[in-house]
Amino acid sequence: MKRLFPLLFALALPMTVSGCDALGFLAERQAIARAQFDFARAELAGADVPFLTPDSGADLRIVLKVTNPNPLTARLDKLDYDVFLEGTKVGTGTMAQDFAVDANTSKELTLPVHVPYQGLPEAALKAIQARQAALRVAGTSHLSTPLGTLSYPIEVSRTATF
Repeated sequence: MKRLFPLLFALALPMTVSGCDALGFLAERQAIARAQFDFARAELAGADVPFLTPDSGADLRIVLKVTNPNPLTARLDKLDYDVFLEGTKVGTGTMAQDFAVDANTSKELTLPVHVPYQGLPEAALKAIQARQAALRVAGTSHLSTPLGTLSYPIEVSRTATF
């Protein structure tokens, strides 16, 4: 038995360490569910001239402030989002790169969206021309884990000037 104990300990130690790594991996991804997403600003990245450019539209960058109140890093693997302008869905996007916010800090997350002019209701077109609109971002964060993907809803809104 004295010989067997060190052997069992030596075999169990790597499994315990990898188990801790797996728990840390899961904890970082679940921490994003407790993070706070706030609207920081909207930026007009570019605008086509209607009728002169095929498939004309405006390119916006929606900047969210992500605050992590957790004592460990919060990670986001993927975010699918819809952008609403004056109550009308005007674009969709996917953020698929790794995004991390250190413990007890904030970081900006930029979401690009192309808003085609064709098919926009008049209220949304006037809002783009006025460079001020009621803006809402609704999405689903996807967190990859060894047990599958966890999803959490995200929604922010504000009247924005861009």
